[in-house]
Amino acid sequence: MRELKEKQVLSSKEKGKLELSDKAIQLLRLIPEDGSYVGNTFLRRRLGWPAEDEYWDAGQEHLDKGLIQTGKGRGGSVALVVASPEGGEARALDITAAEEIVSEIEEKAAKRAELVSDETELYEPLKKWIESTLGRPVEEVGDYFLVKITASPSGRKRESGQWSRPDVTSVQVNTYELVPHPDVEVSSYEVKRYGDASNLSSVFEAASHSRWAHFTYLVVEDSETAPLALSERFEQELLRYDVGLIKMFKHDGSYKFVEDLEPSFQPPESKDLDELLKGFFASDGKNLRKFKQAIGKA
Repeated sequence: MRELKEKQVLSSKEKGKLELSDKAIQLLRLIPEDGSYVGNTFLRRRLGWPAEDEYWDAGQEHLDKGLIQTGKGRGGSVALVVASPEGGEARALDITAAEEIVSEIEEKAAKRAELVSDETELYEPLKKWIESTLGRPVEEVGDYFLVKITASPSGRKRESGQWSRPDVTSVQVNTYELVPHPDVEVSSYEVKRYGDASNLSSVFEAASHSRWAHFTYLVVEDSETAPLALSERFEQELLRYDVGLIKMFKHDGSYKFVEDLEPSFQPPESKDLDELLKGFFASDGKNLRKFKQAIGKA
């Protein structure tokens, strides 16, 4: 039987990109955020992946990046690494009470129609805000800008090898008077409902998009009456992986947006960027022609 092997990890203490496969993200969502251990056998059953190696490979990704630690027990166990406030050894934090409070707030806010029942309800308001706030200034100077909802269709599994889709993606082309070649910039937006917003896996999922995007954002649903209280660890991970944070909340029937943290510019490899663009413009010949014209390849 395979087992997870801990290695010397540098990325857990250094700032940089975080690249996670779809399988690794699915596994991360099942590991308790409070630092308590959960059995490998239980996790494998919950995930239901046909090939056993898929589980071990996903777990090894987390170990290599310093996100989890291994434990004993029948079949072995894993736990999320939770750093102590003093910066000492990792320790487990009891957040059961906090989770119950969040659940109660979410239920009350939903009754007032302040929070959505499905994450997809947040996509269109976000898209419109990006178009008006970020896209309009670009288009006013004659440059190219396009934003799309790119989340995988509900109920459809992502194809093996396909780029891990952000929920919303924007593509921008900047041209200059004296610079001979236009610049292409891609921004990714990973969206989370109020109840899921404070989970650390949200940060890691958003950070994994830096493989394809120049700017990566986590967009969280917030409540005007009960604002999110994100942990210090949560904010540290945003900074470590250069992920921007946008909060969106309802005010008088419409959404307001606050950019709490700007992401840093992280240029992807050309081949990865090309892969994303192919997926972005798939079955969209009209916009592909406009994009090629903007980059001088019409």
